[in-house]
Amino acid sequence: MTRIQVKPEPLDRLKTEATAIFLFEDAKKEKLRDSMDKKLGGRISSLIRKKRYTPKKFSTRSIDTLGKMKSETILLMGLGKKGDLTPDIMRRAAAKAALTLRSLGVRNFSLTVEGVGKGSKLSDTLLAQAAAEGILLSLYRFTEYRKKPQNDNSKIDIDYAVLSQKKSLAKVKASVSAAQKLCKSVFLARDLQNHPGNKIGRAHV
Repeated sequence: MTRIQVKPEPLDRLKTEATAIFLFEDAKKEKLRDSMDKKLGGRISSLIRKKRYTPKKFSTRSIDTLGKMKSETILLMGLGKKGDLTPDIMRRAAAKAALTLRSLGVRNFSLTVEGVGKGSKLSDTLLAQAAAEGILLSLYRFTEYRKKPQNDNSKIDIDYAVLSQKKSLAKVKASVSAAQKLCKSVFLARDLQNHPGNKIGRAHV
């Protein structure tokens, strides 16, 4: 199972192969986006201004940082309109980000939900658990009986994700831990369902 770590370091100081950032469609200013944009020479704002990328719900766009950041790749992950954000949207967006990065051959990545729910009743703790669940559940694979890879990246798995969180660190760690326990139980149920009946019987259960 993919490991999810929670660290207090700022997102741009985490050394991972890729960094996923969440964007709102209707936000004129976003602290994280603007900070990343500055480091990348205005490439994010240029894409949005020229309408080559719009942060609509679950839309993605990858950018090569060209050595300007510690991560080689930045993944823009759209959340749609800020007022429509829910834990389920965060869960699905995090899942989409994880699957997109895995398809690109990425083995680890960083992200943050800190401040994403600002102005709403959605706490960092709630959104962190939703994001962790989305990442873990989306990356589940049952490969015990698979003989040939389906594509070039079918054997690539994301080993770990790092969640950047400065405020409420202990609470966020606890919520991520709860998500990992929940997903472990889901994986057990999925494994039991995927095994043929002659392999997993009542005695095994």
